[in-house]
Amino acid sequence: MKRTSLLLFIIAALLYGFATVGFQCSSAELTSARLYMQRQDWPNAAKSLQKEVEKNPQDAEAWYLLGRVDAELKDYAGMNTSFKNSLALTNQFQKDISDTRLHFWAQFFNQGVIDLQKGKDSTAYCDKAIESFTNAIAVLPDSVTTYRGLANAYLLKGDKENSLKTLEKVYSMQKDPVTGHLLGVRYFDIAEGYKKAFEDRNRDALEVARSLEGIRDKMRKEDAEKALGTANSVEIGKGKQAKEETWTYDKYNMVLKFVDGRLADRRFTRPLNLQIDSTDYRKAMEYYDKSVDVLTVASGLAPTSEPILADLSNALIAAGKANVARETFAKLLETNPNNKIAHYNLGVLELKANEFEEAIKNFTAAWNADPTYESALYNLVVCYVNWGVSMREKAQKAVEGTANQIDPAYKEKFQKAVPLLEQLLDKRQNDAELWELAGRLYANMNMTEKSKAAFDRSDKIRQGK
Repeated sequence: MKRTSLLLFIIAALLYGFATVGFQCSSAELTSARLYMQRQDWPNAAKSLQKEVEKNPQDAEAWYLLGRVDAELKDYAGMNTSFKNSLALTNQFQKDISDTRLHFWAQFFNQGVIDLQKGKDSTAYCDKAIESFTNAIAVLPDSVTTYRGLANAYLLKGDKENSLKTLEKVYSMQKDPVTGHLLGVRYFDIAEGYKKAFEDRNRDALEVARSLEGIRDKMRKEDAEKALGTANSVEIGKGKQAKEETWTYDKYNMVLKFVDGRLADRRFTRPLNLQIDSTDYRKAMEYYDKSVDVLTVASGLAPTSEPILADLSNALIAAGKANVARETFAKLLETNPNNKIAHYNLGVLELKANEFEEAIKNFTAAWNADPTYESALYNLVVCYVNWGVSMREKAQKAVEGTANQIDPAYKEKFQKAVPLLEQLLDKRQNDAELWELAGRLYANMNMTEKSKAAFDRSDKIRQGK
């Protein structure tokens, strides 16, 4: 009998303890909310919890639970506010809040990744990925990974404006080489767009400017006509001036005077106003500079990344910073003499400056570092061809007006180009431009049959035969 009474006492005590722990401090609203949550009746749970926090704004648990319910109702702004209010009162529910955020974030992020993979075949999945990543960001706003996923979704969809904004957000949060590379390339693409708009808007004026830039003292009249077109009028001198010709160009407001077939004087009849609108050009240069800044940082973070280095080179050249590019690649080669991208890009800069000997050294080094590097091999061929052409032109000028033969040394450069070009042709049998280059090279060496065959091959490829 005594044992039965004692057992009943213990059970009663335990029940009281449960009652005080579970319900003593719980209001009717909080108790109702828990029941609604068990049933997954989220709207009514939200109503009960809202009443509770209105009555007792110091109830940190109610705020935490309201945040959980808000998340289930996809009210992520409300969730963030509720969690913030709970944490402002106590850190008791901090782990629960973090776990809740991670739970919903993982769902949205994983779904975003799945949709992003499917987005390669359908823009509808791009939109789904964007929605999932956006929700994931709302749940966990400080996730760099999520912003990067969102940026990729916008890029895949072709939404350039939002992809740029998102990449800039990621870059402001974390300056990693991957994001820096993506953002730098995006800035470069924007710059290219502005450059094209500038050229399209000012096409006629720019054509005139380029034509005038090609006019230089003592140039042959045939070359002047090739650059400017046929003159509106031509006056040929008489008597002592029989070797003089005066050409008038109304389009350029310009008069050219030739003596013995060479340009002796140039004058404008009135000022030439080309009216070039440089607005888009200035925007292009602004974005080229942005691209350079971001890619420079990215290259510093990943100095062995060849794609980043290649894009940095393009940005520096487009921004008119060729000297900076040279210094950059020269420093890289000091620490890594076998960096094929640095050798290649330095060679490109030297080729543009007609520094053929140095360019050949760098293209050769790039090719030796990677025998499959066809771009290096191609530019090596171009170097020898251009060098040969340049030497021939100088040799021709040296003997003009004399009976002397031109120095045949230029042929050596063409000869060196032939085996390299033929090696490249073996790899690129259907490259029309390459066959055309071969045709010109063979023609320069008086290899008539080979030249004709190469040009014919180029034409057939272009015609799809």
